[in-house]
Amino acid sequence: MCNMKGGLSLTPQFGGIRLLVFHTIVFLVLLHPCRVQSEVVGPSQPIVATVGDDVILPCYLKPVTDIYGMTVEWKRPDLQPRFVLLWRAGLELETKHPSYKGRTSLFTEELKHGNISLKLSEVKISDEGSYRCFVPGLAKESTVKLVVGAVSSPDVQMTQNITGVVLQCESKGWYPEPEVFWLDGEGNVLSAGPTETVRGPDDLYTVSSRVTVDKRHGNQFTCRVQQNIINQTRETHIHVPSDFFSDLPGSASSAPVIIGSILGIMCLLAGALVVWKWRKNKHKNKKQHKDEEAEKDGEKSRFISSDPEQEVLLEVETDIELPAQRTTMETVNNSSSEETEHQTQTEEETHQRETNNVLMVKSGLDRVQKETETKPVNEKTDAPGLNNDKLETKSVRDNTATVMEGETVREQLTGNNLQTDDGEEVNSTADGTRDQGLMEEDKHGHKREERDTLNNLSTGKEKLTKKLKTKERELKKFEEQISKYIKQKKDKDQQIKELRVKSEEVKKKLQSVNREDETEKEKDQDVKGPLDTKNDLETEMEELQKKMKKMETQREIIIKEITLVTEKKMKVTHEIEEIIKMSETTEKEGE
Repeated sequence: MCNMKGGLSLTPQFGGIRLLVFHTIVFLVLLHPCRVQSEVVGPSQPIVATVGDDVILPCYLKPVTDIYGMTVEWKRPDLQPRFVLLWRAGLELETKHPSYKGRTSLFTEELKHGNISLKLSEVKISDEGSYRCFVPGLAKESTVKLVVGAVSSPDVQMTQNITGVVLQCESKGWYPEPEVFWLDGEGNVLSAGPTETVRGPDDLYTVSSRVTVDKRHGNQFTCRVQQNIINQTRETHIHVPSDFFSDLPGSASSAPVIIGSILGIMCLLAGALVVWKWRKNKHKNKKQHKDEEAEKDGEKSRFISSDPEQEVLLEVETDIELPAQRTTMETVNNSSSEETEHQTQTEEETHQRETNNVLMVKSGLDRVQKETETKPVNEKTDAPGLNNDKLETKSVRDNTATVMEGETVREQLTGNNLQTDDGEEVNSTADGTRDQGLMEEDKHGHKREERDTLNNLSTGKEKLTKKLKTKERELKKFEEQISKYIKQKKDKDQQIKELRVKSEEVKKKLQSVNREDETEKEKDQDVKGPLDTKNDLETEMEELQKKMKKMETQREIIIKEITLVTEKKMKVTHEIEEIIKMSETTEKEGE
């Protein structure tokens, strides 16, 4: 009985133990699914960072779980070793890629709250890529993509070109490769040349672009460099002064000044030539003029008589003829110089001279008629000589009419525009015999035809002279342009030569550095110094090549301009030769 009682007393104890074990197993089974349900969550969009900055790669557990005592791995599959950071049992292990030493860390205080984000310091271009956040105890992971960018402000320079103002924009240290745009003051995109892109040894991009603008684009311009992936934009504004456009070679504002200066010089030279010819002709014909005056005086002496009426006619003839002859000679002598005078001034002088001639002729005629009419009245008191006096009076009137008709013919032949140096009225007359001959010649039209021919030749010669001077001015202008372009071409050739010499020097230095670099590598020494020197030399070489390319482009433009202006010069030279031939033909016809 006792034994049975003892056995019965142990049964409740074993039943309680079994119950406790059962509950423990159930609790553990229920707890394990809770752990499995935790997820590793990361960002859905790439993380963008700038070179040199610090960046956080987000990663956390959901629901929140204390992961301080567990293992956390941050790694990049494309590296070897792959680990960027390794956390195990509350400690950060040193097992990581060499490029990340001292630059990665976790927020240890946040691990208890399930935050396993990675902090990456001093971001580099090489840090760009995909990172895996992995928790081995949960067999869960998340991927975070890091995009690295680099930016810099553009630099804008302004220069003058044959076709306009050239704006050069350059920006160094970009990643990824950016785009370049030119904008005017109103925000309109300008048409520019292709963007030049150079990638350096540090994987950073240098971009440059240039655009040619003129005054119609305004004075405000903007160079914009932007990278859409990293959502970064940099701009530089520049103001081009208005006078910078006006100083361009061949611009519209400078052309009037140049043309005005050339015309002024040509006018001075033409004036000096006219004065020289006028003095030469005046001196040459001075003696001839005196001889003709003496001859006229001899002719007048033969017509002197005691008749007062004849003396009056002779005085009128003398008053009219001498100034007319003197003015006629001066007009002939100065005909070559008068060709260069303006047409308006010539018309005014002609009108004045015609008015003076008409007044003097009318005055002389009134005087002769008055004296003639007075004579018969006085002679009526003399009966014996009445008939003879009437005949003499009639003869005088006939002679007076003849003189006036001869004067009219002579005025037509001399252009009705003669005037003396002292401003006296000019009237011309001649003796009865010469006037009669002129009247006969005018009736047959010989003198009129000769005058018309001379006028036509003179007009044609004047037009050819003006055209020749115009072409000579054009020729001189083209010669000056060619001289200027040749000088510019020589300057560019010299600059290109200097750049080539510098390029050869840099090339030799670069070869020397490469040899030293290989030697240092063989000795397993630190090559950081040679690498820096090599990078500097390569950058300098690229800049020299860029400058040489720019200079050669400018040189080609100048050569094209020289060719174009030379063709224009040859064309004008041919036209001048044709004008000279036509002028010689006109001279022969005049002779």
